[in-house]
Amino acid sequence: MPTRYTISEKVNPVKLMDEASANILWDDLVNASKLPKFQKISFGGKTGTPERGVSKAVFTKRIGAKGDRKNDSWYAFVVKSSKGSNLAVVLRIERTKKTSSEAREWVENMVMPILKEAGYVNY
Repeated sequence: MPTRYTISEKVNPVKLMDEASANILWDDLVNASKLPKFQKISFGGKTGTPERGVSKAVFTKRIGAKGDRKNDSWYAFVVKSSKGSNLAVVLRIERTKKTSSEAREWVENMVMPILKEAGYVNY
């Protein structure tokens, strides 16, 4: 069973917000990301750590372990591609003991070099 789906390129884009609101959001993303490697390109992103929804007390009672609770780590970012369009990427790492910075490190050290090699970005 497939877990990822491709959207046809024939789909018309949907405008979700006006240009002024989009610019405010973009500025917030750029200010939140501050990755020195990518200061020469238009890059903005945000980290997050969604919790699994089980309190530590309930978690400990269920499995009898202390401090072994794992959450997810994600990093969503938008970069202006070398072709002039925006490229949005989300990386999610499930059940990690680290914080959301782990996903940002993966983007910085693994994802961006792959995008550069493929010709999507130049930094």
